[in-house]
Amino acid sequence: MGSREKTSSQGFTLIELLVVIGIVAILAAIAVSQYALYKQKSVDSLMESTLHEARQAMEAYYVGTHTYVGATESILTTSYGYQRSGNVTLSITPPPTDSDYGLTVCAIGGTSPAFAYTSAGGLMSPSPGPCT
Repeated sequence: MGSREKTSSQGFTLIELLVVIGIVAILAAIAVSQYALYKQKSVDSLMESTLHEARQAMEAYYVGTHTYVGATESILTTSYGYQRSGNVTLSITPPPTDSDYGLTVCAIGGTSPAFAYTSAGGLMSPSPGPCT
């Protein structure tokens, strides 16, 4: 009786490699899109946090002056504890009155270019701007 030599193939076939590359590509595409969404949401959170801080500083300004008129970002920063977050701009628009004010914060890369707040409505919401 003759003995047969067993041969074993080593390595992967081209089809197996293509399947693995396809699976990795699909997973990478999902991960990249999720990363972009997480990045946008982090910018949104930064804008919301800045807006909240500005609202607190505006209320502190009102307690000290009994009006919102004359409030500026520099006054809020130097005297009322407002600290602007990096890469976020604050606009106090329209000009504040004795009993009302509006705030808009802008940043690049969020799901919305800006978030706005009006003291009359009491709601923070995404906004198209004005961002410069």
